[in-house]
Amino acid sequence: PRAMLEKFGRMELIDVHLPLDGGQTLVLTRRTQPHLDQRLLLRGLGWELPEDAPPRITEDLDLAT
Repeated sequence: PRAMLEKFGRMELIDVHLPLDGGQTLVLTRRTQPHLDQRLLLRGLGWELPEDAPPRITEDLDLAT
């Protein structure tokens, strides 16, 4: 179990911030693509990763929502 958690722990979730006109920001939340060993573990467990979240536009610096 520890080795499996370490392999999955290498996957990252990031927010890409793209400034727009008018002071808004387009935020794209994306995760890194799993490596071969991670894909094999996911397949063996019968798990699928969820789709990426839809993009969102923020009006200010409050990115928590």
